[in-house]
Amino acid sequence: RMNQELLKELRELNKLFEPKKRYGMAAIEVPRSILKGWGVHQKVPHITLAYFNCLNDYQLNKIARVLQSVAAQTKPFEIKTIGQDWLGPEKDTRVVLVHPSEDIMRFRQIICHAIESVLPDIVDKKFPEYKPHITIGKIGEINPELQTDCSFKIDTLIGGIKDEDTYKIKLS
Repeated sequence: RMNQELLKELRELNKLFEPKKRYGMAAIEVPRSILKGWGVHQKVPHITLAYFNCLNDYQLNKIARVLQSVAAQTKPFEIKTIGQDWLGPEKDTRVVLVHPSEDIMRFRQIICHAIESVLPDIVDKKFPEYKPHITIGKIGEINPELQTDCSFKIDTLIGGIKDEDTYKIKLS
């Protein structure tokens, strides 16, 4: 019995020394003025295009080069928002849905293929059906009557580590 408790404590201690998993992301920047118009504040307003599994510095640098290359070959394009929904395992995250236009779907596909070509199996596939959206809050934070339908031009790609270091790249 003593050994079981000791083993449990050792496992807990081990967790403290395990390197924190870092997830990369590629996203489209949403102009702050759009969210301000909705009365919503997000630290980095964005539309996620893809997440990348467990990254080291070598992989992060490779992804940054790929994103720069794709951005250099992509012209800014129009985004249209089309209503709201609740997402997440608990359906407690309020999002503004983005029309899955040919532009955004192709842009995402180009990024994923380009990254997979240099780092196979790094693109996270836990969301097999891509639903472009802008996260705006949790239950209780957002007025359900909020009008969010609009159109705007996007011209900036965001890359980096989710919830940590990010960088911006202008589309050409």
